Amino acid sequence: MIARSPPSLAALCASALFAFASASSAQAPAAPPAAPPSAATAAPTSAGDPSLRARVQAIVEEHCARCHGVELERQGKRPKGGFGFVDDLARLARDRDYVVAGMPLRSPLYAALLAGADPRMPLGSGQDATKALTTAAIADVADWITSLAADDIPARGDAPLLQRGDDVRAMLHDLTRNVSRRQREQMRFVTLSHLWNLDASEAELEIARQAVAKLLNSLSWQGALALPQPIDPAGTVLRINLQELGWGAADWDRIVDRYPYGVVDASEELAALQGATKSALPFVRGDWLVAKASLSPLYEQLLRLPTTPTELVAFELDRLGVDVGAGHVDERAARAGVRDSEIATGQRVVERHPGRHGAYWIAWDLKAPQFDPRGADPRRDLFQAPIGPAGLPEFSALRRELCFEPAGSERLFSLPNGLQGYLVLDAAGARLASAPLELVQDPRSRSRKLTNGQSCIACHADGAKPVRDALRDHVLASAAFGRDVKERIEALHPPAAELDRLLAADRGRFRAALAQLGIAPGGPEPIEAMTLQFEQRLDLRSVAAEMGLDAAALEARLRAPAAASLAPLVEQLRGEGVAREAFTAQFGPLVKALALGQWLAPAALAGGATLPRPAVPTEAPSGAPTQVAGFTYSGRNPQGKHEFRHDKTGLEFVYLEGGTYQQGSPANEPGRGDDEGPVRQVTLAPFLMAKHEVTQEVWERFMRDNPSGFTGDPRLPVETVSWDDAVRFCEVTGLAPAGSGHLALPTEAQWEFACRAGSSGPYPGKLDELAWYDSNSDRRTHPVGTKQANAFGLHDLQGNVWEWCRDFYLERYSPGPVTDPQGPSNGDGRIYRGGSWGSAASGCRSAYRFWFVPAASFNLLGFRPAVALK
Repeated sequence: MIARSPPSLAALCASALFAFASASSAQAPAAPPAAPPSAATAAPTSAGDPSLRARVQAIVEEHCARCHGVELERQGKRPKGGFGFVDDLARLARDRDYVVAGMPLRSPLYAALLAGADPRMPLGSGQDATKALTTAAIADVADWITSLAADDIPARGDAPLLQRGDDVRAMLHDLTRNVSRRQREQMRFVTLSHLWNLDASEAELEIARQAVAKLLNSLSWQGALALPQPIDPAGTVLRINLQELGWGAADWDRIVDRYPYGVVDASEELAALQGATKSALPFVRGDWLVAKASLSPLYEQLLRLPTTPTELVAFELDRLGVDVGAGHVDERAARAGVRDSEIATGQRVVERHPGRHGAYWIAWDLKAPQFDPRGADPRRDLFQAPIGPAGLPEFSALRRELCFEPAGSERLFSLPNGLQGYLVLDAAGARLASAPLELVQDPRSRSRKLTNGQSCIACHADGAKPVRDALRDHVLASAAFGRDVKERIEALHPPAAELDRLLAADRGRFRAALAQLGIAPGGPEPIEAMTLQFEQRLDLRSVAAEMGLDAAALEARLRAPAAASLAPLVEQLRGEGVAREAFTAQFGPLVKALALGQWLAPAALAGGATLPRPAVPTEAPSGAPTQVAGFTYSGRNPQGKHEFRHDKTGLEFVYLEGGTYQQGSPANEPGRGDDEGPVRQVTLAPFLMAKHEVTQEVWERFMRDNPSGFTGDPRLPVETVSWDDAVRFCEVTGLAPAGSGHLALPTEAQWEFACRAGSSGPYPGKLDELAWYDSNSDRRTHPVGTKQANAFGLHDLQGNVWEWCRDFYLERYSPGPVTDPQGPSNGDGRIYRGGSWGSAASGCRSAYRFWFVPAASFNLLGFRPAVALK
């Protein structure tokens, strides 16, 4: 049994608050780190030594009590970060969130006092050298922690250590018991087992689960939150469904290709798990995932963020439904001019735009004079140039000297699930992994570097931050500006109460999403806490936990001849500990020396070439292509069909293998029309069919209007679209490139094949379960996908809205067998199929046909694309 080995997540949350609550706003660079005292070699001094205790008491009273002392609570004041007993040494020694008896390097209090590593603690030490702790004082704190008795460190009792194979067995058991065979390809796992092995409390494990859930959903464009499912009694293995995140297998592979801790062995359990999931490595550690997928490049790749200024405009318009220029012109944007900011070195303009999923916030950063080689420039001063940014067409009518010039910007945008995404950009609008230090700085980071993703997530733990406008009153009261400028400022800069109202609405939506993830407002930000835990130095005990070994077993293996080359690493682990980066660099040799299995080296650590991956047993893909240009493979649906996601629109398509079926209806079918025959044998090549009718949300994103008669829910099918409109949509979205001669609408034969889904009767199932029609529709359309899918996994082929097909209408089918029929080459009208919300049951039959002129549009008519595969 191993004792609990912090730093725990809860401790790190408290440590982060303690260390950063009073962060200085100075912009001076950090001093070079002082060499910390060696806590491992310091001679322990008796805990009862009055001189040592007195020295430590004096240290905390002089340097820490002002913000974290017991007297604050007695005076009715709130201590910084909720930590208010630093000068009560007896209580402090018992609280493992701050002090780990006998282990200074694992004590968050000691880490926070390393002034050389972080010039902001104690308060003011970054500005006043007289306030900095001396090396002797830090050594006293280390000695005091070392001297504390560790006999009563709480342990988990008789709970067993989780070993490496335990996770794999739990995953395999879960898949076979709780996941249908066809869905297993979509399942992946995130592990927290090493935290259990470090004897983390349930509260600490829950913070870790929250971190994983928040991180994954912060990388998702789905409308609903996807909650990772604990699959073991301890809750240390979490199952995630790639489809619920809107991810495909390729997205998971991006993660695995950068994962440095992948180890596989020759066990039957692992082979079965690989076969079930179709993945060589279907699991990763949660702390690594949280720490690294919240940073570039994974953050931008998984969230599909734009790279160039051109891509940025398309991203804003197509993905977010935001036209920044139009927001300035029609004055829907709401702005505030900020003179001083906690992160910006200079002035900034913060503006809010309404978007499809919520708010879109932009912070335009102006370069401070001390960082500008040109010196003072009126266009770098909002109070001289309050309009802009310069260069945007909507401000071109104003004098250039009145338009401010930003040197960069940051973006915060609402995701469909209520969480937030972030972008850091240069002056031109190109994406950056981190912001220039001369523009913005992260006071929570020791490097002060503001990174896209991670820094923004920590800073905006409670949503968009309050902002106070210092520009509106200045401009309106100044004689230096004309009426045109004042009117523009008055329109774009609302009164404080209105800006507060907008902010409250945005934060309310964000907090509601957090609540669904079990994250309470005002508490520790779990992604930041887990990242801090991951980045701590490692010792033998923590390495043993990560390897699924106990400390004694790890020691024994490290003494073996095979581990001789690791002697320097082992010595560090036994002493002052090893930085995370250094340990990661040695992980492959360590796996080999410990005979733990085959290490899967990521490209980032293998010079761009990964080690050979183990063969993954796969099922026959039923002829499905592995790649389709413009599409990303998503896996199998519950009906066993392969699915693809269109990269540009996000539309889901089902791969239909084609085959032979009987088109038309027999003469004795009730409700049959003469044009439904003669029945003929049709053979089709494989094609992709959209899973749903095109929705109003997708239509608006690309066509910039909404012709529909029924509105109020973006998931409603778009209707009142003509055949010509549907073809134009397919051209705009690249489904059928203009001039290519292709029409990305199904042929009539493809549509009926997809609708029948292997059936031969009037309907492919119970009509009430499949369709919205006149008996159950309440005379209106309904959100797509709310009725049962057919046997191919396609929704709403019966009812809801009629669907345009490619073919001209022909009164009777040509007799005899045909292959991939295209219909006549000309005619007066185009076919539509499937019935609608206003149709009787007979009009929803699989064989029922109707036609109209291509320019016709009414609120019964919609469409779904189909793509032929060569």
